[in-house]
Formats: sequence, structure tokens, C-alpha cells
Amino acid sequence: MLQESTYSLRDLLTDIGGFASIISLILTTFIFFNLRSIKNSYIFRIRSPQFLRFLNSKISEINELAQNFSSNSRVIVDELAKIDVRLSSMQERMSGNAKRTIVDLREHIKIYERMPESEEKFNQVYRGILRVVEEVKELQQDLNLE
Repeated sequence: MLQESTYSLRDLLTDIGGFASIISLILTTFIFFNLRSIKNSYIFRIRSPQFLRFLNSKISEINELAQNFSSNSRVIVDELAKIDVRLSSMQERMSGNAKRTIVDLREHIKIYERMPESEEKFNQVYRGILRVVEEVKELQQDLNLE
């Protein structure tokens, strides 16, 4: 006797339910990442003016300390450590080129911490901070247009 293979309504509903579960998982993942991006954008928009004020004040302090670089190199390292903490926090909130600029700057700071007597390494860090300031300003302007 041949057994007939029947596809019942129950089987159809089971297949549709499985398919819907997969679709909902994909949508949930997509929504999670979009909400995370929106949250980071919102936090960046709120914190970026404070971040810019902080960086600008630190740039001034470091610039003054650099006038007598050889005797202030250790103090500069301490100030850069404070900057690095803020950079780490803002790095999570940024994306694209701005995030890459911060990652590069943090690397330059780490290198300078190992060679605090190197004026060349200091100048790389200083220029990196200036780049970050400009990147943040650009991002602020873009966010204001959205």
C-alpha cells in the first residue's frame, strides 16, 4: 500500500510560523542596531559642545606647556591622559572618518606616552587634537541639518 503524503493546514501554519520567526529575528536585529545608532547620535549631539570646550581648553593648556617643552613633557603626558579618557568616551558615539581620526589620535597619544621627550611625537598629537576638533565641528553641523 502506498502511503499518501499530505500537506495539511497544520503543516502550512507551522511553516509560516517558522518563516515569520526568522523574519522577526532579522527585523529585531536591524531595529537594535538602528536604535543604538540613534542613541549614539543623540548623546553625541548633546555632549559634543562640552567635548569641544574641553578639548579647546586642553589645547590652550598644552600649547602653553609646550613653550617650555623639555621641562613640561611629563605634565603634558598627564594632560594627554585626561584627553584620552574623553576621546575614548566620544569614540563610541562617533562613526566613519571622525571615529578613525580619534582612533589614530589615541594611538599617537600612546606612542607619545612612551617617548615624552620627543617633540616630533608631541607635534603629531597636537595636530591630531586639532583634527578631532575640526571633525567634531563638522559632525555637529551635519547633525544640525538633520
